[in-house]
Amino acid sequence: MKIRTKFILFLLPIHLAALLLSYFLFQGKWLSFIVAEAAIIGSFLLCFSAYYQMSQPLELLLSGIDAIKDRDFNVKFILTGKRETDRLIRVYNEMIDRLREERTLQEQQHFFLDKLIHTSPTGIIILDYDGCITELNPKAQELLHLPPDMAVRGKPLAEIPHPVARVAAALPSGQSRTVGIQGLETYKCLKAEFIDRGFARPFIMVEELTAEILRAEKNAYGKVIRMMAHEVNNTVGAINSILQATLSYGEQLPPEDRREFQGAQQICIDRNGRLNRFMRNFA
Repeated sequence: MKIRTKFILFLLPIHLAALLLSYFLFQGKWLSFIVAEAAIIGSFLLCFSAYYQMSQPLELLLSGIDAIKDRDFNVKFILTGKRETDRLIRVYNEMIDRLREERTLQEQQHFFLDKLIHTSPTGIIILDYDGCITELNPKAQELLHLPPDMAVRGKPLAEIPHPVARVAAALPSGQSRTVGIQGLETYKCLKAEFIDRGFARPFIMVEELTAEILRAEKNAYGKVIRMMAHEVNNTVGAINSILQATLSYGEQLPPEDRREFQGAQQICIDRNGRLNRFMRNFA
């Protein structure tokens, strides 16, 4: 039963009894009877008006609760000019404005994070409390060699037919591990947690290190080759200088030995020159 109904049922018998009592008290005194009846009716109207003024804030509260329940944060109330009611209206309007701003900010952050996860160059897999996949971005599907139309949401991560998925499923939270596949592909798995509605939920980041390792190896080999080319160039230059100096010694040899000596010397000089050019080009 509503409060209004209870209040009317409380006031009505009292005032009806007062009307009957005034009728029996003022029999033959019509003027006094009329004044008494007017006072009783005025009392009833005054009580009902006071109840309306007291119940107006409650009506506003109920309307505000319905708006919040429907997630309609655009409903605001206009000031009535009554101090008690206006205080309640101001508090409600400020609360609604703050809720609307927080919801807008939360939606913007959610959209930004969703876009960031979707376009991230790192594979991201979000799990539920039971270790089943709830969300994964396109990069994770690519790294795990999953077709786009394959339904993996709701499946345990350990059931994905890929070595990285099995390693990541068994990985403790807060740790990382590097996984090599047949010596050709290298992946780094990191398992961490985030708080969702007061509980920790795990997520996994998978990063392919194959290109980075190849780039690092290329840089290291390049430095070694450049150093080798530098040393070969210095050594070959010194040897060729010595060979060039010994060519003049052939003039002192007999003619039959001079041609053979100079030919052998020239062959050594040419081969050293080709070796030097090869190392420079290789570097």
